[in-house]
Amino acid sequence: SFSVFWSFLDYSLYGTQFIIFSWATIERHILIFHDRCLLNRKRRFLIHYLPLIILIVYSSIYYCIIIFAPFCPYIFYRLPAYGVPFPCIYYYVNIIAIWELVCHQIIPIFIIILFSLSLLIRVLWKKSRLHRSIQWRKQRKMTIQLLSVSILYITFSAPGVFLNISYEFGVSRAVGITFMSYAYFFSYYIVFLFPFVCLGTLPELKKKLEKLFWYQRQGRRIAPDALFRTRIPRH
Repeated sequence: SFSVFWSFLDYSLYGTQFIIFSWATIERHILIFHDRCLLNRKRRFLIHYLPLIILIVYSSIYYCIIIFAPFCPYIFYRLPAYGVPFPCIYYYVNIIAIWELVCHQIIPIFIIILFSLSLLIRVLWKKSRLHRSIQWRKQRKMTIQLLSVSILYITFSAPGVFLNISYEFGVSRAVGITFMSYAYFFSYYIVFLFPFVCLGTLPELKKKLEKLFWYQRQGRRIAPDALFRTRIPRH
C-alpha cells in the first residue's frame, strides 16, 4: 500500500543520509590531511566510491527487509512528526530494534561528534604550523563546511538518540515522552536546513546564485523598456 511505501521512503532516505554523512566526517580527514591518497584512480575508488556504494546498497536492502518482508500489522504513531507507519518488526523482533538504535543512530552520531571534534583539533594544530598559507585557506573552507553540517546533525539528532540510549539503560519510557515526540519531529529539520547550511559555507555558489537572480531582475527591467522603444514611431 501507499502507506508502507511512504514508510520505506521515510526511513530509508533518512537513515541512509545519516549513515553516509557519518562516513563523510571520516573521509574529510583523508581529503584534508591525506589528499595524495586520492590521486591514484584505484585508491580513489576504494576510499571514496566503494564505501558509498556499500552503504547505499546495505541501507536499501536493510530497509526493504524490515518494511516489506515482515507479515505483521503496521502501527501508526499519533505524534507531531508522524502519520508515517512505524515498522512493526521493531516491536516483535527486539534484536532488530537494538540494531537500528545502535548501528543507525548511536554509532553515526558518535562518529559525527568524535571525528568533527578531532578534525577541529587537527586543523587548529596544523594552522599554527602553516601560518595561514594557501593550503590552510583551502583546508579552512572544507573544515568550516563539515563543522557547520556536523553542528546541524548534532543539534537536531543527538537529543533523541541520547534519550533512546537512556531508555535502553532502564529509564522509564514515560520519562520525556513529550520531549521524544518533538525530538523526532525536529530531526526532520536536518533535511530542510541542510541546503541552507551548505549554501552559507560555499561563497562561490552563493555568488553564482546572486548573479543569476540579478540577471533575471535586469532582464525583466530591460525587456519592457526595449518593447516601449520599438513602438516609438520615427519621424
